[in-house]
Amino acid sequence: MRLDLGRSKADAAGQGYQTLINAALRAAIDPESAPVTVKALREVLKERFALAA
Repeated sequence: MRLDLGRSKADAAGQGYQTLINAALRAAIDPESAPVTVKALREVLKERFALAA
């Protein structure tokens, strides 16, 4: 991640830059503990609904 982009992203999210970096590192080390994204949630729901149909 480019530093300026990372700082802009952190500012837009109302977080500190280091907090954003720490979250990215945690997600890379342990993907199971990563926060659920909207995209990931949609994929899981799509799979579940397809199985139920």
